Amino acid sequence: MDHFNPNHLKFYGIAIFSVGLLFTVVTAFGESNLKAPPKVSGLYEIDPKNLSDCLKSKPLQLTIQQSGLHVSGSLQSKSDRRENKSTSEKSQTLKGRWQDGKFSIAGAVTDVEGCDRSQLLTITATLSGQKLEGNLAFSNNTSAFTAQLQESDLKSTTNH
Repeated sequence: MDHFNPNHLKFYGIAIFSVGLLFTVVTAFGESNLKAPPKVSGLYEIDPKNLSDCLKSKPLQLTIQQSGLHVSGSLQSKSDRRENKSTSEKSQTLKGRWQDGKFSIAGAVTDVEGCDRSQLLTITATLSGQKLEGNLAFSNNTSAFTAQLQESDLKSTTNH
């Protein structure tokens, strides 16, 4: 019976042990060092009182979509959102990512009536419970803002 050569058994035993050890080390590293960013996706209502220029004319809604570290979104006036309920990939004019515990997105404001669409909008915020807190820069003005996650999105996040 040449099938049970002790050298072959020793080789396969060492190979299986090495793979198991490597898997254990990689798993331990991943669990201790790799953390997903918090979920920020949803629809947030921004109180426009503290904002500048054309942004303070109507209540605003910030739609955020997230895929890991990458964040995209759009800013719309609340009345315009009711008329056009679909938020497609095309209307996600703001792009950015998570970095150092906060996210930053920038792009054009295409869905707020009366705003210059050539001006760059930049939003930098942190997630605090169900609120976004941060700064909104538009048309050379920076304003602090707080945005609350809408009730319909709050229910869907607690049901999952």
